[in-house]
Amino acid sequence: MREKLKTGRLYRIEGPACITVVEGELEVLGKRVGYREKIVVPKAKVTSFRVLRGGLVDIRLGEGAKIEEVEQPLTPPEWEEAAKRIINGRKPCKVIVIGNVDSGKTTFTVYLANQAVVAGLKTFVIDKDVGQSDIGAPTTIGLGMIETPVVSLAEIAPVDGFFVGVTSPSGVIHRVIIGATLLTLRALNEGADLVIINTSGWVTGRGARELKWNLILATAPDYIVALQRRGEVEHILRPISGFANVNIIRLPAPIGVRGRSREERRMLREANFKRELVGAKIRSFHRGQIGLMYGIYGSGVPLSGEERKEAEEILGEKVVYMEGANDGLLVVTEKEVKDLSKKVHRLREIFGKDVLVVPKGHENGLLVGLLDKTGKFLGVGVIKEIRYSEGIIRVLTNVTDDVGVIQFGQIKLNENGREIAKYDGWAL
Repeated sequence: MREKLKTGRLYRIEGPACITVVEGELEVLGKRVGYREKIVVPKAKVTSFRVLRGGLVDIRLGEGAKIEEVEQPLTPPEWEEAAKRIINGRKPCKVIVIGNVDSGKTTFTVYLANQAVVAGLKTFVIDKDVGQSDIGAPTTIGLGMIETPVVSLAEIAPVDGFFVGVTSPSGVIHRVIIGATLLTLRALNEGADLVIINTSGWVTGRGARELKWNLILATAPDYIVALQRRGEVEHILRPISGFANVNIIRLPAPIGVRGRSREERRMLREANFKRELVGAKIRSFHRGQIGLMYGIYGSGVPLSGEERKEAEEILGEKVVYMEGANDGLLVVTEKEVKDLSKKVHRLREIFGKDVLVVPKGHENGLLVGLLDKTGKFLGVGVIKEIRYSEGIIRVLTNVTDDVGVIQFGQIKLNENGREIAKYDGWAL
């Protein structure tokens, strides 16, 4: 439908929706949207725009979407002053944005990035929310350079990334900190004036404190922007206030943000996974020609003879593949093993090392990260099959570059991109 909008009016949009300018000009999060340009709002996300110059717009609303006129903009007035302070400060500058779930972290990140680009700063954004990543696939930390103002982080093409392998940082805090730190260094080496690190909404509990505090220590930000409604992150900020070289900026959460349900978050992840694998093809890799990381498989040598016979006697199932490293043992069986925990304990006693027992086909659907021979992240893929006797790994992926290392993730996906299994430790 087409609507005539008057200059100076404010509107709030809840996706899925698309607004196309036919006449006039709009402004959203510091980005000017003119003739034939669009504002696209994904499902379960919200934004607002101001009519800079009245005219006609084409409005398309999906199921559950809505647009309404509002009195106040989505961005509080304090945000403008904070952005000016950061942009006018010393360079290069690093900013970490923290806050609870649905506190407006991503919205502020887009707003600050847009203002910085308009001011002529070379600006990079690191999306550290591995569960709801907008720059790159879920389970990864994405690095993007913003060259023109955007409506959402999803419009920023990734220039690098770091594979974490799971949608929650709780069990892999070290990977998240290392990834964010390496990508920050990459941005600075590329001549960044401003690096904005957008963090996840995990802010309560010891693990969250460990993650946020150590991220701050590792990346040494010039500013920490804390978005709050009722002091939700003060327990993280108080210890940091002891550092003289870190400026803490407390800002109110945006007005009218709707919290996303767990189901909506899952749907967004599925859509992002599917997007990453559209048009993907199966590639075959030989374990002897690439490195394999985050698992026992590929780190040791195949075992046969007495070791395999002993394992079969204890497990009560045929062993199709067995690999031993100095600190670990991988056993692949023909079928599922009953009473597995007791039998694994026995194997640990006999072999004196960590033991992982999985059935053949267990690897199907396992998410993986692909790196080149320099360690640069190339993209993600899904294992379709491992032919253990031949050492062949078949991966569905869009990556076409030469691969040097495959990193095993800790989740499995079905053909629709839905997460069907999650592992607390290594899957292989």
